[in-house]
Parts: sequence; C-alpha cells; structure tokens
Amino acid sequence: MADPTLELELDGSCVWSLFTGLELSYLLCGITCAQTMFYFYNYQNDTRAVRSLVAVIWLLDTAKVITEVHQSWHYFVFARGNISALLQADPFFGGEQLIKGILIVTVQWYFLQKIHSLLSLKTRYSMITFIIPSVMLLLLSSGSYLWTSYNCFFSSKSAQFYGVDIAKDLDAVVFVYAVSLITDTYITCMLCYALQHSRTGFRSTEHIIMKLFNYILSRGILLCVISAALLVIYCLDARYSTCYTEILQASSATLYANSLLVMLNIRNHVKQHTINEPESLSFLLRVVRTTWCVII
Repeated sequence: MADPTLELELDGSCVWSLFTGLELSYLLCGITCAQTMFYFYNYQNDTRAVRSLVAVIWLLDTAKVITEVHQSWHYFVFARGNISALLQADPFFGGEQLIKGILIVTVQWYFLQKIHSLLSLKTRYSMITFIIPSVMLLLLSSGSYLWTSYNCFFSSKSAQFYGVDIAKDLDAVVFVYAVSLITDTYITCMLCYALQHSRTGFRSTEHIIMKLFNYILSRGILLCVISAALLVIYCLDARYSTCYTEILQASSATLYANSLLVMLNIRNHVKQHTINEPESLSFLLRVVRTTWCVII
C-alpha cells in the first residue's frame, strides 16, 4: 500500500506539473508547425538537404507530441481516480525521451557543423580546439539520452516517473541536463566567436552580423537557462519527492526545434534591411554569402 501522503502528493503536484508541461508542449508544437509552413512557403529554393532537415525536425517534434498525447490519456483518463494505475509509468514516456534525445542532438549537430563551415577549420590546432570537443559533446549528449531512455524502457521499478524512485535515476538525468547545459554554452560561445571574425566594418554587413549575433545570444541564454533550471529543479524533486521538472521537461525539445527554425526563417527579414546601402553590391553579396554559411 502506498503512503497516503505520497498518494496525495502524486495527485497534486505531480499530476498538475505533468498537465501544465504537456499543455505548454502542445502550444509550442503549434508554433513549430507554423514555422515549418512559413519555411516551406518562403524558402522553396533552399537546398534539398536543408529542406529535408526541416522536415525531419518537424516529424520528430510531431512524434514526440504523439507520445505526450498518449501520456495525457494514460494519466488523465485511464488512471483517473485509480492511484495504483497512476503510479505506473506510461511506456510511451520512454519513447518520448528517445525522440527528444534524437531531436536535441540533431539540432546541436547542425549548429556545430555550421560553426565548422564558417570558421573553415583545417589545421591541427583547430582539430584540438573545436572538432574533438564537438565530437565529444555530441557523443556525451547521445549517450546521456540513450541512458535515460534505457532506464524508462527496461527499468523494473514502478512509479519511478512520479518521484517514488526518482532519486535512483538521479545520476542519469542530472548527466543529461549537465551535458545539455555545457553543449549549449559551447555552441553559443563558438557561434559568437565565428560571427565576430566575420565582421568587416561596413554598415550593411555589420547590420546582418549584429542581427545574427543578437539572435544567437538570445537563443543560447534561453536554452542554457532552461537546462540549468531543469538541473536544479530535478535535484530538488529527487530530494522532496515532487515532479515540478515536468513543467519544463516536455517542452524543452520543442524549444530546440524552434530555435533552429527561427534561424532559418529570419533570413528574409534580415536581408530586407540591406537594400539601398551605399557599399559595393558585389562585396556585400560575397560577405552575406559567407555569413549565411552559419545558417543554411
């Protein structure tokens, strides 16, 4: 028999946190769909590789939301008024974690690959300072999500999802959030460094680079704050047997998807401000082409 205090806590904080997190994820998924439609309508001349990437990002986010819809049915319909059913983790939660990991690692790989292209890294020194750390971070991110997904699918513990045994999985989940925080910080710093080296002093190109710089910095701060908040809140959840992590956990991967789509969709907006500038058109186009290397 479960402790009555625990049952009350599960029915209160955990269910409320899960409901809030899922609703937030559904809202952000709608934004993902809108951004995907906007992209395919306005950027039909992009390469097939970029268009395929956008389609994959949308499919992954949609698949994640499907698993979350099943969780909503499991916890709010099937388990309604049934504490024993509520204590059983929905198996679709493991699928959500796996898809979430693939989505986040794909976005991280995209930005790391664009940093490599923008900096044209070919020397041994660049191998040490960028390529090796990037590969290690991607491997750590992939491994951390595989670890948590394995725990969700194959753990024999019941109720681990709602805080009963949450402390036993503390190492795996803390490792996920810590690696995400480090990787996003690294990507943001390297993108800012790459854009700093692309500056020319001309007004038109400075405007483009500053627009990208502001977006990249805003993106990095947002994702780092979310990862840090998840890391701290999960540790508190493990200590006090609560589930407030679920408010942000479900929507975090969708934020990554939107961060990439926004980068692709702002190109026309930035280009509109380069018309009728006095600098040489050929020079401007050459620098713009180089700068866009970071996003297409």
